[in-house]
Amino acid sequence: MTEYQDLILEIAKPLHSKNSIYDLEDLVQVGYIGVIKALQNFDKELDTDLNKFMRLSIKNEINRFISRFKEEFKHKQKNIDLDKLISKHVKEFNTLNLQKLTSLEQSIIVLKCEGYTRKEICDLKSLTKNEYYSIFLSAIGKIVNG
Repeated sequence: MTEYQDLILEIAKPLHSKNSIYDLEDLVQVGYIGVIKALQNFDKELDTDLNKFMRLSIKNEINRFISRFKEEFKHKQKNIDLDKLISKHVKEFNTLNLQKLTSLEQSIIVLKCEGYTRKEICDLKSLTKNEYYSIFLSAIGKIVNG
């Protein structure tokens, strides 16, 4: 399988640069799944160019992974209405179990409540989009569940 690594990297690197929230290593692993599927599904009678078929399979597999991952984040984000959460707990917000949060979680919640966007918070805290959502969702879970 290592003979396909260069081909996978050639396809995964541009997709990684466009979608930097994903680790390149993750995209490479997904690329290997594309290789396996291409080798399983290649039909010499229907297709004459294995390399072209392989490229298409790798690219499609990585793009499907990226699409699924983006949809998961959209779904998680839609399920959290921070304004409703804060208004529900407005009386207790000053003592809202913030001690259970890490300092990074606390600062993200405070910045979000002050109106900073996700992008601005990521820039201020040197976080990737993936790291931000992971920390933000963890903090919300701690607040909601006490």
